[in-house]
Amino acid sequence: MIVTVPLRLPAMPLWEVLSGHYAGQEHVTVAPFGGEEFLSGGFLDMAAPDPDVMELFVFGHDEQAVLAARLDNLGKGASGAAVQCMKLRFSI
Repeated sequence: MIVTVPLRLPAMPLWEVLSGHYAGQEHVTVAPFGGEEFLSGGFLDMAAPDPDVMELFVFGHDEQAVLAARLDNLGKGASGAAVQCMKLRFSI
């Protein structure tokens, strides 16, 4: 699953904030700015490499940014979501 959010703010500072905040996190990673190496034919592949990790991508320039999150949501009902939230909160 890929979720995107278009934002009217500079992309690079957003990437810097996210990469600093999530540095060293086990369940959230921030791709290098631009993330061109993750694109195939100009599109972000929907297949998440690790079902337990959410990947964040920032694309854009000095005026606009697109924040994209790639995650595996298959087989995750309400109980699975609760466990994932607990893992994120308590770094289990």
